[in-house]
Amino acid sequence: MISFLIITIFFLVVSFCTGYLLSMFKNIEWSWALKISFGFLINIGLFQIISVPFMYFELSFSPLFWITILYCLLIIIVSIVIFWKNRKCINFDVKNLFKDYQKKDIIIGLLCIITIFLQIYVVICYQHTDIDDSFYLAQVNTVLHTNSLQKIDAASGIGMFGLSADYQLVSYEVLLAVFIKLFNITTLIISKKPGNTGISRDIRTEFTTDLLLSD
Repeated sequence: MISFLIITIFFLVVSFCTGYLLSMFKNIEWSWALKISFGFLINIGLFQIISVPFMYFELSFSPLFWITILYCLLIIIVSIVIFWKNRKCINFDVKNLFKDYQKKDIIIGLLCIITIFLQIYVVICYQHTDIDDSFYLAQVNTVLHTNSLQKIDAASGIGMFGLSADYQLVSYEVLLAVFIKLFNITTLIISKKPGNTGISRDIRTEFTTDLLLSD
């Protein structure tokens, strides 16, 4: 639960800082929600662009990992520096922070936040899982345990079998591997409800993980 909160805060901070820098560059006054939204989309897009050469040429995972971390740190540091330089120009009054907001707007905002957390809870505890999820988890495990990108078939764990061309330039699992390594969390989460885990999925995952960890 603590890791979940830390990752969520990290995503929000990096996204907000990216949106803040973009708004300063374009000299546009954006709300905090727009800064987070645009920042999130920009970061996801940039990661895809940066990771494409690594995946296409089947390079090592470590350089991509450190490039991503340095990018996030750079965004945060630059945002703090710019904010500190412009602090005198920012009129921030805590007492009047919600003065311009009507009760209806506050209620809608709270409902949105509750809906987001409810969706996250439902996905974590009641999501449908099958053998496809096993393959995606195996991709993440393959990246982490072999320190390579798209070089080994995650379905079998055998080095001589390359990854299918359908997944060659898919960076979502690579992004998950970055955050799993950064926050030192486990790749696989087994649901407490037996109905949410498929037998074939468990066998596939155990088989792949065993191959990756064996000599």
